[in-house]
Amino acid sequence: GMPAPGAVTGPARSRDTCGHGREFAGKDRLSFVSATSSGRDSTGPQVGARALAQFVDALSAMGADVSLILARAGLSEAELRNPDARLPADKAAAFISAAIEVTGDEDLGLHMAERSDPAQLGVVGYLLRASSSALEAVDQVQRYSRLIADGIQVELREQGDHIVLAQRFEGYVPHHRMAAEFVLAFIRVAARKIAGEGFRPVEVHFTHPTPEQTREHERIFAAPVRFGMVENALIFPAWSHMSLSATADAELSAILARHAQHLLEQLPPVNDFVAHVRRLVAEELAGGDPSAEHIATRLHMSARTLRRRLQEHGARHKLLLEELRRELAIRYLSEERLEIAEVAFLLGVSEASAFHRAFKRWTGRTPSDYRDSQDA
Repeated sequence: GMPAPGAVTGPARSRDTCGHGREFAGKDRLSFVSATSSGRDSTGPQVGARALAQFVDALSAMGADVSLILARAGLSEAELRNPDARLPADKAAAFISAAIEVTGDEDLGLHMAERSDPAQLGVVGYLLRASSSALEAVDQVQRYSRLIADGIQVELREQGDHIVLAQRFEGYVPHHRMAAEFVLAFIRVAARKIAGEGFRPVEVHFTHPTPEQTREHERIFAAPVRFGMVENALIFPAWSHMSLSATADAELSAILARHAQHLLEQLPPVNDFVAHVRRLVAEELAGGDPSAEHIATRLHMSARTLRRRLQEHGARHKLLLEELRRELAIRYLSEERLEIAEVAFLLGVSEASAFHRAFKRWTGRTPSDYRDSQDA
């Protein structure tokens, strides 16, 4: 269902996790960090082979040397052509790194999205086409996104007279802007194919810093694109243009949903140690002790072990704490009835001035400026 208005979905990435492609080198491999499994039946984040096969087709259409890219990533085309196969997310990341290196295309995410076809995503793609409205389509993506890849979260909420479709990554941190750009551009392109030109965003937001060139972003999204924002999101006008009736088919949708549910039940659970730590930190924020030492005590381990285990999952306690505070700050400031000093307390920030400084660092605005812009 719809999250509460003002619920924030984009977990503010700290700046050092989203560098530009030009800082890329062989050693700085992109890592969609894979969780190490603790139990036999749980896995780190995985990506469906279908999604990567679609990338291969798009790269071929662009004239890229696909065999070189696959060789650099340690993958074979046969692995990607098995529609039911799933690959570790770090394999997918190595493939994307190699694709950026080989093509030299900084906007590869946008260009691959432009050449993609929702139908190639199997049951999820067909569900999108059969949906009766944008709300239902997003609901299907929320429910069945694991069939495409683990850890891609999509949420829809009303904000004033707009609809915000926000996207975030959970359980891993993509170290290149391509991942977020691909997901939002794919949604934009799929929406255009299914619903026509009436369904267009009025603004597009990305958390990463402004790339050197933004012409391609503006061409593909056909809307103003803003960077360094609090979340990755497409902003649409309210529901008026959001009917997808052209290809809607309720009966087919019900059949596909049953099939998707069956496939979902076959997937192994994801080992989400990071999500567990994040929940504990959240519980401790207001008046508790969210320090690494205290969280480690609650988990019956030493602070050193906690840090090591988080590091294995590509996470750091300090970044989790910062990310959570930023995410909750946005959510709480959207609540009219909370004073700014109360928001600071709920985030476990003792001084109002410290909260002002932190919020300005996260968003480029003061808490009161941000709140005023929400009312505008």
